[in-house]
Amino acid sequence: MMVLYYKENQKNGSYLYIHDDKAELKDSTHLVGKDTWETSDSIKEDLGKREREISVASIGPAGENLVKFACIFVDKGHTASHNGNGAVMGSKNLKAIAVSRGQTNINLKDKDEIYRIANQFHNEIINDPTTRESIYRWGTLNALHDLTIAQSGIVPVKNYITTKYEISLENLEKFSGHYIRSHFETRPSPCWACKMHHCHIFRVTKGPWKGYVGEEPEYEDYAAFGPLIGVTDATAAFILSNETDRLGMDSNEMGWILGMAIECYEKGLISIQDTEGIELKWGNHEAANKIIQKIARREGFGDVLAEGVMRAAKHIGGEAVDFAVHTLKGNTPRGHDHRILWPMMFDTCLSQIGTDEGYMVKKPADIGLSIKPTYNPNNSPEDVISWNTQSKGAQQFEDCLGVCKFTTRTDIKLLAKAVSVATGWNFSIEEAMNVGK
Repeated sequence: MMVLYYKENQKNGSYLYIHDDKAELKDSTHLVGKDTWETSDSIKEDLGKREREISVASIGPAGENLVKFACIFVDKGHTASHNGNGAVMGSKNLKAIAVSRGQTNINLKDKDEIYRIANQFHNEIINDPTTRESIYRWGTLNALHDLTIAQSGIVPVKNYITTKYEISLENLEKFSGHYIRSHFETRPSPCWACKMHHCHIFRVTKGPWKGYVGEEPEYEDYAAFGPLIGVTDATAAFILSNETDRLGMDSNEMGWILGMAIECYEKGLISIQDTEGIELKWGNHEAANKIIQKIARREGFGDVLAEGVMRAAKHIGGEAVDFAVHTLKGNTPRGHDHRILWPMMFDTCLSQIGTDEGYMVKKPADIGLSIKPTYNPNNSPEDVISWNTQSKGAQQFEDCLGVCKFTTRTDIKLLAKAVSVATGWNFSIEEAMNVGK
């Protein structure tokens, strides 16, 4: 097997520590090879900081080894995921960026109005029975269970080979938020000052992984490590999701790369000699975990898969390029079966980052849209194009502000108003959309 890329772990390197209006590079030799959780804990211990006194953005072994879909992880489970930004840090031998909580107040033009707008965002969510019982309480934790029950066709199954997720009702129930929060030990772990109730730390209470501690998975994680690779064990999917996080990689691309590799193995394009004895079959979560570990460290066939779906498929050759799910630029999409989501699929194909950039806008009329695409393949081509061309910019503007769409729901009018009262500018919806574009 030809090795596409090999990088011996650096024996030196640094992490950036920002505190009290100062920035300094500190030696990170002792952090080489540590996962993102270990790195975060070690830096906080080194600096004598408690959990909420400092934030740490770090890379794991995958970033150190320049895995093409390595990520930057912040305070363990919060991540800048797509397109290899963790590899950029790794290429510069920068293991982490640690920022101590500052003591300086931020000047706002109208602080009281900012608080009022923040409360309006929150109240609109909790006063709506649908959002209160979904994103407020659960985030997307229930989505895999609910979408499968609804037989929506939105869940990606076995690398797009089929649309039917073959799972018993008993096993499917274990993918629900109600089950996992009542059967695992849990404690809330929200983002700083966030009122939402959907981020938790879990401890597995029984079975072969008893004692394993990880973060509550979102839908994308469950989709990647459940139906996409044929796994029907919810606890196994939880473990695979957290191992991918700890090693510092994007769950979306990991799901697609595993799905492609399994399909290649099942159809004879990859042999057991290539995988060094690992049987890459649908539902084999133990084999998936072994491959995940190899990818992060670029060991054996993991070195090929570490190049990402498009490049790995080209290296394998033959029909592998037909089994690889990605855009023309090589980006892998989010964890959906896009064949029933024409507006989202079109948006993804036009995206620079391989994910939807403008699909979800809370109030389409605020940006001049009179239509809203639905989750079915029957949207007219005109409506799909109109929605995408007119909604581009909305989610990018929201991202520019560094706010979470779970809390603001891409309400462009209210977000533009928040910028106005914070800065004193007369900031319009049109300007917000232009900033996004």
